[in-house]
Amino acid sequence: MARSDGRTGCPSTPDPGAAGSARCVTRSAARAAGFTFADVRSAFLGHQLCSYGEKWLHALNYTNIGISYHPTAAGQSGGYYPVFRSVAG
Repeated sequence: MARSDGRTGCPSTPDPGAAGSARCVTRSAARAAGFTFADVRSAFLGHQLCSYGEKWLHALNYTNIGISYHPTAAGQSGGYYPVFRSVAG
């Protein structure tokens, strides 16, 4: 993938931290496999685990570890679905 600075890899836009790196690697892998990557982070703003708004993710759950950090029904419908629809058409 070409960057705005002419090199290959992720674009040279500011995106600090591990989340930015994970997004970049995931997007690159999706594109290399012929898929479209859709970033849902902005859709989840205000709905993170530590925010004061309605939580769209399940917190760590020791009795049902499989659900930990996965989206709630509201996270699916209000976060993932609109972003999916925007790229799926």
